[in-house]
Amino acid sequence: MKSIRLNKNWLPPIFFAIYSVFFLYAQNLGKIFFYQIIPPLFLSILLTIVSLLIGMLLIKRQDRASIFITLLIVLFFSYGNVASALKGNFGIRERYSLACWGLLLVSGGFLILRSRLKFRHLVSILNLIFAILIIYQLFVISIYYFHHTKEGVSAGKHAPVQEITVGEIKGEMPDIYYLIFDRYANEEVLKEFYDFDNSPFLDALRKRGFYVASESLSNYLRTPLSLASSLNLEYINYLAEQVGRESTDHVPLFNLLQDYKVWRFLKKRGYSFINFGSWYWMLKDNKFADRNFELRSHSEFLIMFYRTTWLYPVMVQLDIGVFDFEHEEYRFNLAKFEALGKVPQEEGPKFIFTHMMMPHYPYVFDRDGNYVSYKKARTRTKKRNYVEQLVFTNKKIIELVDNIIEESRKPPIIILQSDEGPYPVKYSGMEGELEKTVRWDKVDDQKLREKTGILNAYYFPGEKYGNLYPEITPVNSFRVLFNEYFDTDFTLLPDKVYATPDVSHPYDFFDITGRVK
Repeated sequence: MKSIRLNKNWLPPIFFAIYSVFFLYAQNLGKIFFYQIIPPLFLSILLTIVSLLIGMLLIKRQDRASIFITLLIVLFFSYGNVASALKGNFGIRERYSLACWGLLLVSGGFLILRSRLKFRHLVSILNLIFAILIIYQLFVISIYYFHHTKEGVSAGKHAPVQEITVGEIKGEMPDIYYLIFDRYANEEVLKEFYDFDNSPFLDALRKRGFYVASESLSNYLRTPLSLASSLNLEYINYLAEQVGRESTDHVPLFNLLQDYKVWRFLKKRGYSFINFGSWYWMLKDNKFADRNFELRSHSEFLIMFYRTTWLYPVMVQLDIGVFDFEHEEYRFNLAKFEALGKVPQEEGPKFIFTHMMMPHYPYVFDRDGNYVSYKKARTRTKKRNYVEQLVFTNKKIIELVDNIIEESRKPPIIILQSDEGPYPVKYSGMEGELEKTVRWDKVDDQKLREKTGILNAYYFPGEKYGNLYPEITPVNSFRVLFNEYFDTDFTLLPDKVYATPDVSHPYDFFDITGRVK
């Protein structure tokens, strides 16, 4: 049997596998925690070593085997980034990118395996190049952490939450449900941009005693900004001065989504805190919650990394679920609705925060609740996918609301709300890849209106709706709630809408209220 020796021939593909993980992480600094890169780093190195073992056994010379496996690994890990660039800049379809990659592997492999050249020097050159690339990415990452740790941002040093010191419960202590349905548009947006009449659902809520704020808008255009604002009862524009308008660090927002005023206020008044997270890294769980509901087994970064590889589009074309994010999301959302339905039976007053990625992509439900695979969803328009998932979301919301109201020992408080509207159809790819390219400081008013109109509905015991109004925005939701049911005297804030230029600069705020109202 052929003997295999460990030497420099092993290094080029392993170096590139390591580089590919660090490169993706460096592109998402401030959005992903460092520990999340460990599983994909381990898997990429393991896959590369297995490929090397097979290559060394099948190919006579180790330097030739090294170059061939390096070609394979480079193509494998670089596919997603290159294919996205080709699609975004030149409109090249994925099937052509796949064919091109296959042609590169076959032709390049043929030339390597048939060549009479010795590749020892090329192996050494590749080792040097890939080592430099790794060192450069580590340098970028280190500089980032040095700067932000020094500034006290990513180190977790943020201004302590200013707790609400006044306000005792007026009478009984109702359970409080804050149910966020991500990218759920308001009635006007659905009618104008999706050709969908949502009035039967809204009427069903009103019939059950809800107040529907029909003209509500989001205060910000993205989930972390909107929820950091509503859960802390204030606008968060002060972060621009604290961390700088040019900062790309999302950790200050993460801090505000973990340690926020609403849970602190209710905790001090005898409430338990139950958190129903989502796959989004900032809202996956909450370290301050008495209980987290979380089923997801794959991290957001692992899914992101998998989708940059050549394996992902191949599995999609074959309709094979490897790291099947879509089916896991389907199962997770159904399980979350089921678990929420059991909460009213639990003892004691409870604050329940829930982030539902519905009707947000991935579009895994049809209107009847049947599973829609990624391959099938790709054959449909974004409008159809969104509306189908929204129709099923409506059905589950009504079932959940009925269950909560019927099973609660005391009449509950329920807020049904969206943190943002859907992205304009023009910018909505299947996985949100086009969303990263949107420049909100350059889009027209119509697209801003499409993005800011949201669902916002309230169920208050005794229908105490005197201080609610059609244009109320999420920043005032808990101000009204606490004034009605606790002994607080919050002044309502002006209902404003703020945007930032792009997803990479979350603190460069500008006011768009006049453009969307």
